[in-house]
Amino acid sequence: MPGLRALDFEGGPGPPLRLSRRDYVDLLSELEQEAGSPVQACSPTNRRLQQRIPFHQQARVVLHGAGEAPAVEFTARCRNISQRGLAFLHGEPVEAGVRCDVVMLSATESAVASSGLVVRSRPLRGSVHEVGLRFDLSIELAQLLPADGVVGSISQALAALRRRAV
Repeated sequence: MPGLRALDFEGGPGPPLRLSRRDYVDLLSELEQEAGSPVQACSPTNRRLQQRIPFHQQARVVLHGAGEAPAVEFTARCRNISQRGLAFLHGEPVEAGVRCDVVMLSATESAVASSGLVVRSRPLRGSVHEVGLRFDLSIELAQLLPADGVVGSISQALAALRRRAV
């Protein structure tokens, strides 16, 4: 995959996500209000309740087509992450069961790669869809967090995004 530092929000082939930074921030805020809590509690019996951490970064994504269909590679805007999965926004629906590779930047700007399956895709607004990816193997979240290990609240993260969007 090409160097991640050079990627932009519209980058790469495949359907671009036509969403301004301000609209992205507003959508994240709406999604978190809808969820009732930005970070879900952990539960050993329900993988869906694993702790999800706001992860408002870009990731390089490759969706592998079924059969002879070509793979589609693009830059995605992420919503949240857990040890077992990633939610990202995309410009069109993705069928459940599609294989996917993803590369994210760590807090030290090294590449962290994972593979998995799309487990859901839901329409949000216009052509924007939220895609849920379940990793094949758990990832070490500490690789993706700031060096001090502190993750701010969603309100702090959204406030920082809003400041950059102005």
